[in-house]
Amino acid sequence: METVAINRPAGFASVTPHASAHFPNPAEALRSLDVVETCLTAMTDLPRREMEVCARVLLCQTALGISLSLEISEESVKTYRARAYRRLEIGGIRELWMWYLNLWYQWQMDLRTLGKADLKFSSCTPTQFSTRN
Repeated sequence: METVAINRPAGFASVTPHASAHFPNPAEALRSLDVVETCLTAMTDLPRREMEVCARVLLCQTALGISLSLEISEESVKTYRARAYRRLEIGGIRELWMWYLNLWYQWQMDLRTLGKADLKFSSCTPTQFSTRN
């Protein structure tokens, strides 16, 4: 068995466990539908249905699951998803995740700049575009 050495970037050894406190935790990005919808609403101009479908795709819901939760046909879900992908210039769910994580990170940095760094989503209310009340 061969051992492979991994070269660390310069300054990596000086990073302490507390340094990560300065950066948003990416696990929070996909914590709930409310978080995803709030981020998409705040940071994009996606039409409401495309945003709702993308939010649910990001949370790994199937087309059938999305159609049931939004009370639309599976074909409509596929159409909204395709339109959103075309609008965002992405080709699939992996690219959607990467696009969203970058968007979420920027949103968190914007919130910190505005002094809302301690914003918690545990009591998040549905967004204006949410179908839930």
